[in-house]
Amino acid sequence: MIEQVGEVLLLHAIPHGLALSVSSEFKDIEIGESISVDGACLTVSSFRRGEFVADISSETVKRTTLSDLRKGHKVNLERALLASSRVGGHFVQGHVDCVSKVLEIRRKSDFAEFRIALPKGFSAFVVEKGSIAVSGISLTIAKASVRDFEIAVIPETLRKTTLGELKPESKVNLEFDIIAKYIQKAVNKHGA
Repeated sequence: MIEQVGEVLLLHAIPHGLALSVSSEFKDIEIGESISVDGACLTVSSFRRGEFVADISSETVKRTTLSDLRKGHKVNLERALLASSRVGGHFVQGHVDCVSKVLEIRRKSDFAEFRIALPKGFSAFVVEKGSIAVSGISLTIAKASVRDFEIAVIPETLRKTTLGELKPESKVNLEFDIIAKYIQKAVNKHGA
């Protein structure tokens, strides 16, 4: 579950990737710790009170929206799950599968319904009432088709994440349910 929203302080090129500096209220970060930034699992390379830095590999640059970030952008932050933690939502690894875009947002009082494009080749991982992570936020799929899917978002999630700031055409990171990915691999391997 998203713990807080941070703000991008700096993003700059380094050999074979990028370095990202993010403001954070986390007080006990350790070097080498994993933190999900908009759904992408990154490793902390340095930390000081109120800020951490993480390096972004070229592979992560290719698969995520992180290279589009600029100073002042808000990002969803989540630390790795502790064995003693309650498990809410579904297991999200921070291994982004692809980038997509918001097609439509329908506001209904304090609630919102989002329709998000489903890139070609990923429809096998999306089922109605299944799980998906959108920019690191564990959500339930309300409707699904071959070309898109819809999520219904409650006011609390809109307030505590960056979803409330999205607009049509906004890019988002998608991570599909790991169980769905393993099932699809087994089906493909055994020809069932």
